[in-house]
Amino acid sequence: MESCSKLSPNASTEIAATLVQGAAFGVVHLQLVALSHDAGGFHFRWLARMAIVAGGVLLAALFTFCRMRSGSLFASMVAHAACNLTMIGAVILYFFSW
Repeated sequence: MESCSKLSPNASTEIAATLVQGAAFGVVHLQLVALSHDAGGFHFRWLARMAIVAGGVLLAALFTFCRMRSGSLFASMVAHAACNLTMIGAVILYFFSW
């Protein structure tokens, strides 16, 4: 397994920045829990909040991994677009499936 230091000279800084940015992304998206009455099927809003913040951190890690491995921002942009399209499709299927 390749160590992070072989990927980039600032890998530890990039990992720390990814964790902070991912947590901030998750906190900003906590409004999604407030918009739903039962937090998407969870009757424990604290669990849904933790899941959204953790999801933000995981997505940030995925996007950072794509950028670090490819050396280009384009790979993480494609991953981000695919993620957004997946979520849009899920919302459409959820609200318009009869």
